[in-house]
Amino acid sequence: TKIYKVGAEWCGPCRQLKQELKDFDLVPIIEVDADEDEAFCEKYNIKNIPVLLLCDDEDKVLYRQVGFILKKCLIEKITKINENI
Repeated sequence: TKIYKVGAEWCGPCRQLKQELKDFDLVPIIEVDADEDEAFCEKYNIKNIPVLLLCDDEDKVLYRQVGFILKKCLIEKITKINENI
């Protein structure tokens, strides 16, 4: 599993989320710039940022979070999802 974190430099909530998740090490986080990777945003139907996509090894979305989330809440979500896989 991995997380795609989709955002942009100009986005305030994206910067807040980046700060919140700076020491996050439960799963790898892959940064995606929404302005630079329009194909990625189209593929995953991303209309608003920030977005976190928890994906399996085949890039199937297991969980989608739009907007800011606290690190502890994200850890709880991922733990619950991993228990159900």
